[in-house]
Amino acid sequence: MTWPALSESDILAPGHCCRCEAWVLDAVPVAVVEAGSGPGGLVSACEAHARELAAYPLAPDWLREDLAVLDRLRTEGDGRDRGNGDQPVIGGLG
Repeated sequence: MTWPALSESDILAPGHCCRCEAWVLDAVPVAVVEAGSGPGGLVSACEAHARELAAYPLAPDWLREDLAVLDRLRTEGDGRDRGNGDQPVIGGLG
């Protein structure tokens, strides 16, 4: 099965960073919370912290793949280049 090509909007969404506790416009899902009963959920982080978490040996492979897609899209000019990787922050720390 071949998956369709991803865009930034397929990976990034507004959300709360689990590390710096800031609300960012471009949060990256970094973990999936599975529940025995009831809905599960996603844990998100700002892109800078997502990259830190992706460096851990137990980080999910899909996190590294999603970040690689973002890098490729930005290199090819299809994504929004923020230069040094800074994220827009709404409230909180940042």
